[in-house]
Amino acid sequence: MGPGQAYAIGKGWEGMGFEGAGSVGLTMAALGYLWACVVGVALVNLGVRCGYLPKNAQTAMADRAMLTGIMPREREKPIGSRNTTDLEAIDPMSLHAAAVACTYILSFLLLKALTWALGFAGNAGRELAVNLWGMNFIFSALTAMLVRAIVDKLRIGYVLDDDSLSRISGIAVDYMVTGSLAAISLVFVGRYWLPLLLLSTFGGVIVAITIPWLCSRIFRDHRYERMIMIFGVSTGTLSTGLALLRILDPEFKTKVSSDYMLSAGMTFALMLPFVLAVNLPAQAGQSGSLGPFWTMIGIAAAYLLYSIVAYALVARSRSLAKPHRFWLED
Repeated sequence: MGPGQAYAIGKGWEGMGFEGAGSVGLTMAALGYLWACVVGVALVNLGVRCGYLPKNAQTAMADRAMLTGIMPREREKPIGSRNTTDLEAIDPMSLHAAAVACTYILSFLLLKALTWALGFAGNAGRELAVNLWGMNFIFSALTAMLVRAIVDKLRIGYVLDDDSLSRISGIAVDYMVTGSLAAISLVFVGRYWLPLLLLSTFGGVIVAITIPWLCSRIFRDHRYERMIMIFGVSTGTLSTGLALLRILDPEFKTKVSSDYMLSAGMTFALMLPFVLAVNLPAQAGQSGSLGPFWTMIGIAAAYLLYSIVAYALVARSRSLAKPHRFWLED
């Protein structure tokens, strides 16, 4: 779930005797970014060539600026943000940055309150609290949705410009990726490069095959956009999922991103047992007993069974339609 969660789990494992586990976690997250960027963009191009995308998305992909990333010299530059305040009073970007910062502070206070409450649950609660800090982007996103709903309810939403907020989001994503790469210790990466390469490749191939196959049979609208969003989140984090979605839906006019945020809240409740059990393999190594390891395997098998049943209920007649097809066309 991104560098934060990977590093948090790795640091927890370091306390159980696994030297350099934090750097290993960051490396796995960085490799996930590579899968999101390289394979994710390849999936976008595949959708264009095979005609899986809506016509408006295919037209946008043919744009030279989209292909090169740079606006041509002769083209009029598009407006990236709009002023919602008088420059003599406060710079509009300062206002939007303050709004983002205040929202993040609220999510920080929420996590602080949860950490305090979970402390009464003993060691299991404290371990869960540590892992929750690693996935703080979920709480930040949910807090942002709540703040925006309150702002709109108070009818002052006009002071916030969505394009300006998108620029701040883009800056945050770029620096987050750079920071996670810079934090990797090459000493430990060099020591574990073979298992890291094997695990990341095996996991990346599975994700690249199963997510398009499943999404084409589950969803009824905006199927390719939803698939790209889920692929980006599964290999990277929410920010990389949004970055890939922006290729197909630059203005976020579809409901793909908002639907995913709603689903993230429900998924979080379902994943709590898994988060609580994530340290069991490390405990097995620390104690010398395989009991905790097999417990984790059992929990993972239960999740797999639940996922298969849920998929069959949602996809219905399409669940096994043309199983040899990578993407099930309408």
